[in-house]
Amino acid sequence: MTSSLKLFKIKGVTILLHYTFLLLIGWAVIMNIYAGLRVVELGWSFLFSIAIFISLILHELGHAIVAGQFNINAKQIRFYPIAGIASIDKLPENPWQELAISAAGPFISVLLGSLFILFSGFSFSFNEMRAYSGVINSSNFIYSLGVVNLAICIINLIPAFPLDGGRIFRALLGFKYNYIRATSIVGHIGKVLAFLLIIGGLFNYNFLLSLLGLFILAFASDEVSYFNINQLVKDISVRDAVTYDYNNISATMTINQAANILAQNHSRYFIVMDGSSPVGIVNRMEIIKAVADMKYNDPVSGLMKENTLTFDASLPVSQVMDDLSRHEGKIFPVMDNGQFIGVISFQNIIEQLILQKSKKGDYQKARSLAELV
Repeated sequence: MTSSLKLFKIKGVTILLHYTFLLLIGWAVIMNIYAGLRVVELGWSFLFSIAIFISLILHELGHAIVAGQFNINAKQIRFYPIAGIASIDKLPENPWQELAISAAGPFISVLLGSLFILFSGFSFSFNEMRAYSGVINSSNFIYSLGVVNLAICIINLIPAFPLDGGRIFRALLGFKYNYIRATSIVGHIGKVLAFLLIIGGLFNYNFLLSLLGLFILAFASDEVSYFNINQLVKDISVRDAVTYDYNNISATMTINQAANILAQNHSRYFIVMDGSSPVGIVNRMEIIKAVADMKYNDPVSGLMKENTLTFDASLPVSQVMDDLSRHEGKIFPVMDNGQFIGVISFQNIIEQLILQKSKKGDYQKARSLAELV
């Protein structure tokens, strides 16, 4: 079961909604009903929520569009209760690129916020900006949307990963320090800020403030680890990381025949082959469930639920790390000039890096990598 709901695609970028986002929507609905809002007011509140979500999409697309100018492609945007995270196929090559890409989102938000407030007829005064916290109606809808967009900009400028402010801060530090040190500095500062936000939210009974702190705390370490791993695999190609330790089953096999193979090994995933070509991947638990459902004579190929990603052997590992890290235990076929030559997985790459660092005597990095396996 995937952790995100696929909504739609915009210019090749898949928009995903993490299931925790639904908890926030549920909480907002309950709070509105508890506040005694009438049906009309609930309707305005619903429309306002949609408008905010569209604003968030535009914010993230701002990153994607600017990244595209540097030949960095955004593959998907996943929205969490506090923020959205865009997945790109490679990291920026220098601080200027990261600065431009990271600043694009806040720029879109402040532009939208300013335009909405300008056209609403209200002023930019702080006292009037507090209007968005009241009941949303036709008279304050546009103004409140403007205020929220400005708030989105301010929140995203907090200098902590995975927020835009963390990446902007890293880019600025990158002009003076190497990127590994800059990433480490921002990671440590982000954890301190996260704890302060959590504590501040608890003392002030501010649920969203604490949620923001938890969000930063949950993703700050991942960002640092992801960056450091990408630096370590910078000069490694997919061909270098291929492993031949995998098990395959024929697409023409029945569930019963595949079940007999399970008894002989404990592989978690199997490559489904049509002759000499991989056509999919099947999880052993899917085969076991099919046996439990007495689908003995069904073809095992019917258990493949999604198109299988295949990676070209000539690609740099850094370019496929994002796909691999989202499916840490999964294996993916590797093709070389149209021929299947083996498989690659996130865990296998980490294991190879551990062995590589241990042989070179870099035990500290080896231990850090071992924590990811």
